[in-house]
Amino acid sequence: MASQLAPLIPTPPVTIKGRFFWQGDRRFIINGVVFQPHPPGNKKAPLIDPLAEDQLYDLERSIPSLKVLGINTIFVLYINCNNNHDVAMDMLAEAGIYVLPCIAPPYDESADLSELNPYRLEVLQWYFKAVDNMTKYPNTLGLVLSCEFINDVYRTVLAPMLRAVVRDVKKYIRLIARKKNVRALPVGIFAPDEPSLLKPHYEYFVSGPEKEAIDFLGFNEFSRPRESPLHESSYDDIIEIFASSPVPVFFSMYGNNTVSPRLFHETNCLYCDFNMLSIFSGGFVYEFFQKPGTQFGLIARTENPRGYIGYTELIDFRNLRDVLTGSFMRLPPLTADFPPSAIMGIKPQPPEPSENWLASQNIPHTRVQWFNVEEAIDDSEWIDLGQDVLEDAVDDLEFAFKERFNISDGS
Repeated sequence: MASQLAPLIPTPPVTIKGRFFWQGDRRFIINGVVFQPHPPGNKKAPLIDPLAEDQLYDLERSIPSLKVLGINTIFVLYINCNNNHDVAMDMLAEAGIYVLPCIAPPYDESADLSELNPYRLEVLQWYFKAVDNMTKYPNTLGLVLSCEFINDVYRTVLAPMLRAVVRDVKKYIRLIARKKNVRALPVGIFAPDEPSLLKPHYEYFVSGPEKEAIDFLGFNEFSRPRESPLHESSYDDIIEIFASSPVPVFFSMYGNNTVSPRLFHETNCLYCDFNMLSIFSGGFVYEFFQKPGTQFGLIARTENPRGYIGYTELIDFRNLRDVLTGSFMRLPPLTADFPPSAIMGIKPQPPEPSENWLASQNIPHTRVQWFNVEEAIDDSEWIDLGQDVLEDAVDDLEFAFKERFNISDGS
């Protein structure tokens, strides 16, 4: 298919001011869904890039269902930065749908702690190329640099390395924006479904200098299975944690399924309760495609031996549709008429080390020689150089990257 760099119907870029997303002078509330195809019956198969050209059939078939739900944003768990995403992003822009992709490279969950350090040369290379890949699209909402990566106490020792990744990716984004006159995308992380780690995640990655702090935070919320007053759920706890947040905060995945079929009472609360709306910016229902062996999907995708692909709207889809329709009918106007104190928030203090949070406040010095990177951008060599590196043998990957950009071995 021919590439179209400009969408047929321009989707205005969403910006961040203080603790909210904005589309012009109106707040942008995420009405989202996790959009991640699953290989049939194979739980250990590699992740699929749903925006790649070989996935366009599924995406095109899915867009009408997304529009029925009024979805304005999809979260994509994985993209391959070597793939072209022009056609997919244009299709979604034409439908008025934004994309929030996780651009972290895949990693082996069974790897030793020492092998999971995200601040490595080949990882930085992947991040930088993913920035190049997704920056040009007006309907890229932002970039997620980590999705539930620090998911237990032992991995909290890796938080300084992840914060160093945030710092270097943000600097590269600023360089690209200045040199190529493109939008500087915001970056964030998704915290895991672990209550004891939520508050320190927020405090650690949002506190401190802007150059190394995240611009938004998502977190899983699966605690509300049935209709109940706000104080009887865990929402009063998260309201307290994020009451003064200076950055947008939202549910990265939600939709409790202990009661099946799901009735999505949390959806109504998220979009209609003033206490929630004054703090949170919506969320992503988990998930669009039904994964084999789970009860979370909205759509069942089936393929018979002859290759026929079928899509069936499940009862969860119909329930979510009805709740969303009712919720957005009652959604109050969300214009810029907020007092400055309600928009800007207050930076949290970094968390003290504890038995639940082992991270140091000291982060590694940058390993990138930025002067060389600027020269490469000025000479329009970056994309070609990235391709050269990717064509090198695996054993030569790190050496090639270091040689191209004069990256030192020191920390």
